[in-house]
Formats: sequence, structure tokens, C-alpha cells
Amino acid sequence: MRCWKQGSILKALALCILLASSASHSDIDFDSAKRFQLNVESQTVEQALRSLANASGRQLLFPYDQIEALKVISMSGRYTLEEALSIILKDTSLSGELTTEGVILVTPIQKKSDRGSEMNSKKKILAATVGFFMGAGGSSVGFAEEVENKEGMDWLLEEVVVTAQRREQRLIDVPISLTALGEETIKDTGIKTIADLSYHVSNFSTNESAPGSTVYTIRGVASGFGSSPLVGVYLDEMPLSPARLLTVSLQATDIKRVEVLKGPQGTLFGQGSVGGTIRYITNSPHLEDFEGSISASLSNTAGGDASEEVNGVFNIPVIADTLAFRVAAKYSDQGGWIDHPTVGKKDVNDSLLSDVRLTGLWRVSDEFDVKVMVNRNREAWGAGSDTNGGRHSTSFFLPSVNDIDVSKTGIDNAFDLYNIEMNYDWGNVRLMSSTSKVDIESTRGVVAREFVFAAPLFGFDSLLDVRSLYLQEAKGFSQELRLVGQGEKLNWTVGALYSDTEDYEEVLSNTYAPSGGDPLFPIMQNTINRSKSKAIYGELSYDITEKFTVSLGSRYFKDDRRFEDLLSGSGSLKGSFDQISSSLKVTYAASNDSNIYLNVSEGFRSGGFNFNGITYEPENLINYTLGVKAAFLDGRMNVDGAAFRSDYKDFQSLTALSIAEVITGNPGEVEMEGLELSVQFNLTENLNVGFSGGVVNAEFVNTDPLVTSVLPGDSPDFVPKYSYSAMLDYDFTWFSSVAGFFHLDYARTAKKETMTRGGLFDGAAENSALGYLNVQIGASTNNFTMRLFGSNLGNELRTTIPSLDVPDFNFQRRPRTFGFDIKYDF
Repeated sequence: MRCWKQGSILKALALCILLASSASHSDIDFDSAKRFQLNVESQTVEQALRSLANASGRQLLFPYDQIEALKVISMSGRYTLEEALSIILKDTSLSGELTTEGVILVTPIQKKSDRGSEMNSKKKILAATVGFFMGAGGSSVGFAEEVENKEGMDWLLEEVVVTAQRREQRLIDVPISLTALGEETIKDTGIKTIADLSYHVSNFSTNESAPGSTVYTIRGVASGFGSSPLVGVYLDEMPLSPARLLTVSLQATDIKRVEVLKGPQGTLFGQGSVGGTIRYITNSPHLEDFEGSISASLSNTAGGDASEEVNGVFNIPVIADTLAFRVAAKYSDQGGWIDHPTVGKKDVNDSLLSDVRLTGLWRVSDEFDVKVMVNRNREAWGAGSDTNGGRHSTSFFLPSVNDIDVSKTGIDNAFDLYNIEMNYDWGNVRLMSSTSKVDIESTRGVVAREFVFAAPLFGFDSLLDVRSLYLQEAKGFSQELRLVGQGEKLNWTVGALYSDTEDYEEVLSNTYAPSGGDPLFPIMQNTINRSKSKAIYGELSYDITEKFTVSLGSRYFKDDRRFEDLLSGSGSLKGSFDQISSSLKVTYAASNDSNIYLNVSEGFRSGGFNFNGITYEPENLINYTLGVKAAFLDGRMNVDGAAFRSDYKDFQSLTALSIAEVITGNPGEVEMEGLELSVQFNLTENLNVGFSGGVVNAEFVNTDPLVTSVLPGDSPDFVPKYSYSAMLDYDFTWFSSVAGFFHLDYARTAKKETMTRGGLFDGAAENSALGYLNVQIGASTNNFTMRLFGSNLGNELRTTIPSLDVPDFNFQRRPRTFGFDIKYDF
């Protein structure tokens, strides 16, 4: 049965209007959404702030000693105060806001290492560096009172600025269901990989069958089967998805922000994403100061070995205001926890990782800059994290079958990323060029996987033994050009992308009977999937009034694909797929701090080919999202809620033709409905709490009568029905000059299911719901930060992916781990 009826959207709309109306009552008396004309040409930050104050008729308060040497890029157009402050103070250590008294107030962004001293000195710094302008009433007495009232204002929720629509906007103004996590949040929650990220984003999950082979699922849309990835991943302006299952294990070292956009994004991003887009945004090199950080971590895993990790970030200016380099490096030696008792090995799934990212920024002129990035990653595992169940599980891997030597069980992954990004700014129009190259390689060995269900089918009452070797390489080249224009009422984006990818897979597999002898089912696979695609996309956004904004977008996509089976010698299978997709966004600003939006967008994925020459059709998705974003209590509480529905036609999935033949096909249509809610609330100056949760119901509603493997009412594989996370941050003081902090978070994801009918395995499998509890406590003084942390405190070891072939077959997350780390900023 479906969980939501058609009336649920109307109920959600009523809730959105109620929330937005409540926020509008807390609006300040003056109209802070009013736009002002600014024409700033290569001025300093101080001059730009003075221009803004003059244009708006506001008084200005700022710390002169921290501003006098800062420069700002050119800007021209009509902006609200919030938009102008965001642009002027970009890439500085300052933030600005319009106070309730109508004063533009600029203050330093407080870091954790400053918590013990910054609060006591802020009033003196501001009072000594007042910039004073006529207008808007007020007096020096008013300024003094305002400074007094604003002491400690840093504990209010920071206003998040994102670039999801290719221009800087407040998160609250973006008509997209979007989660943005800043650098401090990434550190506090211990996010190191995309899998870690998924525990803190509603309706986003991952399924990792092996390191470097991960399926991302957003709102029930997953990349597990089909012609190409359904969730796009970006590192800055570089697309990173050349293959469906071979993924880049991005590290969170020196990441400024992560944005997760839900729903199709093809009219804004060159790499069209049917399910959504994950954006990792790095810290760019600073052109003036030598700075960086060094951190080290030690930890120990229950039932396993110790782990060590070292991170370093170095910002190196070479020519002041012109050329700088930034290095972000990580080395990790992670101890394993899974044993192979039959060969006398313990903790076999240990791993070594090295990741180095070098970025160079050349500011050719005030209008033109060039950024070059190279990222090299190497990762080696003694074995995967798959086991046969149990508390501290021992592996089902066997040493040999009738004296047959053990083959390789390790995993070796490597990727190299190259990107050249060029930006030219004419003021109201910006041109971006991104040239990217991605190379990924993976080698994975599997020994003696025991197919319990399969053995009786072939007359055996004991376990079969399988040994396999998987080799995969993926290469991708892309060139993207994009123009972004900003005007008084009209904002627009237009872009083009060319992409050339190649995905090579080789599988060598043998299955042995309990009595030994020759292989029963030798399998060899050697294939290449090639794609050459072109896309033209664009979006227009127009402010009909100061309250209503309408955006229209469109995308033309053409994909020429070729499939080769190198073993059969049957030649190439070729096909060409094209589609025009559109989007519509309507935004109503109920107040300066609340927005209601409707987002309708289409997604498309090309068809493809199977080994036997059978093709499958393209799939199409249309998504409807109704949402509200609002801030309450003078910015102490942020609420973001959305209701969505997706209609999915020609869904690509595995389809069983017989007991021995399973292919990718189009078994039917899928409907998805769900809700999402995120709340962040600063209860007091020192205490902040947050919650993020979502539910999704996905099921087949129409199926091909000739396909017996899927029936109406079935759910697509590996889609959890709910997920949520909650967090708490508390700041305190250990001693007069030593600040303290405490962080607690808990995340839980519903069970996942998989269903197969008519194939080698017939039935359903599911795992249990998974919950993860993490905690950390630490201290900051001067430039040092130290913390104690614990992860997976509940020691939940249940399987992360259900499997039909082996009972209690587990892909495990790391068990309970305690550790210590120290960081030095310079």
C-alpha cells in the first residue's frame, strides 16, 4: 500500500504557508529585501562597504584593522544588503548583517580556537573601529547601545551562502531542496567520505559493495543498475562520474562546503543528474598569507587493530595578489577488524590511503583568473569489509579448495583528477571554462564465496566455492563552458558540455564443487562501454515583483553510446539517445526570512546494451517539490521542509529472463513520494541542536506483463523508507584561556530490501535498520585544538547491504572506535 494519498501535497502546502506566515510576523520594520544599485570597480573591501552604506542610507560598523588591506572583485548590479555583503566579504574571515536597529555590522567569523578570548574583546574592537555615515537616523549613542547589545552576537546561526544556482545566494533563497554543510560541521560530525556524509542528509543513502564501488541513492533514485550514474558528483567544477559503479573516494580534507542538491539538476549542471548532485567545494588558495594546519589522529577499533591518520594543509603565496598554491594532503593507516581464521590471519581488512590535492591560483587581472587542480589518490585494502555475520565476524573466505592455491583477496584503487578552471568577470556577466580529465582503476579479488542457495540447485548439499577477480578502469574527459548573468530583475545561466567516457570491465570467475575438480561454472567477462555526449542547458530567473520570482530552464542532451564484448568477438552495439528536459521554479518571499517554492524538473538517462545483444530503453523522471525555508527568532532557528513526488517511466533494473540469464531491462514504472524536514536551533549562547529527517515511499505501479521478476507494489532495491539524524553542540570554557566544546550526533537509516524472482536466487532479503552514535569533546587554546572522539558507540555491526546468496552476509561499517586527535593552525 502507498503511504501517501494525493491530499498529502495539499496538506504540505498548508503547512508551508503557515510556517512562512509565522516568519513574516517577525520581520523588522524596514524593508531589508530592498535592492540597491552598486557599481564597484576593483575597490578595497572598506571602499565597497562604504559604497553599500551610501547606497542603502545605512550606518556602518566594522573592524578597520582587519579590513584595510582586503580587496574585492568588481561587482555591478542591484543587490539586497545580504547579497552585497555576501559578495563583498567572500573569502575573508568576516561576516556582515543588518541589525534590528538598521546598522550594517561587520564582525570577524569566530573559529573554535578563538572561543576563549574572542567574545570578551569583540565589543572593544568594534567600538574602536566605527565607520560612520549619515542616514537612517541614529546617533553615536545609538551606536554604543548597538555595540553593547551585539556583544556575543556570534552565537546566532551563521547565514549559509551557497552557489547551487551558479550565483551566490542565501540558502534560504534557493528554490531547491538542498543540504549544505560547512567546514566546521564537517569536522564536528567526523565526515571523511561520502558514505559518512549520507548519515547527515535526509533521504540520501549509500550502498558500498567494496571500497571504490558505491551506489548513491537520493529520494529513492539509485545508480545501481542501468547505463550511467544517476547521481552526479562534482569536485568544484569537475564532474567525477565516468562509470556507473566505479566511484571516486573523495576525502573531506580542506573542504570549504558540501552541497547535496535533491532532484534533477540538468538545467544548471553540465553533467545532468536525475536523482541529484553532490558538490564538494574546496578552499581556494589565498593570494596573500602563508597559512595552513597540521593534524594527527590515533584511534582503536573494538575487536580490531589501531589506526593512524595525518592531515596537512599548506597555503603558499608565491607572488602577492597574483599567484598562490594550496596543498591538502592525507595519509591514513586504518586497522582492520575482520579475521580469516582458516588461514590464521587477523584484522585482514586493513587499509592504507594517500591523498594529495594541489591547487594553483593565478590572478591574471582583476577580471581574469586561472585555477589548476591535480588530485592523486591511492588506496589498498587487505580485503573487503564483507563477512558471514556475527558480532565480531570471521570471514567466510576459505584458504583453498582441494589444494588449489589461494588467489588475491585484496583491493587496490587509484584515481587521478586533473582540472583547469578559468573565470572571466565583466561585472554583470561571468564566463567559466572547466576542462577535466578523470582516470580511475580498481582491482578486487574474492575467494571462496559460499553460495548456500545455489548448491542444492546443482545437486550439492554442501557449500560451493567461488573465486573471482574483478578489474575495472574508467576514463573521462569533459569540457564545459558556462555564462552567468545578473541584472536588476533578470538572472540567467547558459552552458554547454562535451563529455567522452570509457568504462572497461574484466571478470574472471570460477565456481568449484565441494569435491573439487574442474570449475563448474567458469565465467569470463571482458567489456567496454563508451559514451560521447553533448549537452546545452540554460535557465532564466525573473523577479516579477519583489515577492514573486519565476525560473524557467531547459536542457538538450545527446548521447552516442557503444558497447563491445571483447571475448565473444561479436562486434560493437551502437545507439544514440537524445532528449529535451525542462524545469520550472516559482518562489514566493513571504518575508525577508521566509520563502515558499515550487520546483518541477525533468530528468533523463540513456538506454544501453546487454551481453546477449538485448537493448534497454532510456528512462525519464519528472519531480515535483513543494517546500518552505524560514528563519525564526532573529535568526536563532532555521527550518527547511519539503514534500516531493516523482514519476519514473521505463525504470532501468535487473530483469531475470531465466534461471541462468539476468539482464538489465525496463520492467515498469515507479512512483516515489516523500517528506523532508531540517531544523537547526540555537537554544542559548552556548547550546545548538539540530534535526534532519526524511521519509520516502517508492514502488512499482505498472510493470511489463512479460517480466515476472518485478510485480506491482514491489519497492526498488536498496531504498530505505526513512532516515534521520540529530545533533547537539555545546561550547564552554575549561579555563580562562582554554575554550571547550562537546558534540553529540545520532543517525539512523531504515532497513533496505532486495527482491529477485525467476533467477538463480528467488526471494527477498533485507537488513535491519542501522543507527550510529558519535561523540567528541575537546579544547582549543591559541592555535591548538585537541579532541577525544568515539564513533559507532552502539557497536552496530549488522549488514549494510542485504544479500540473497549467503545468509547473514555482511558488508560492515567499522565497529566501535575511540580515538584522539590534535590540530595546529598557523
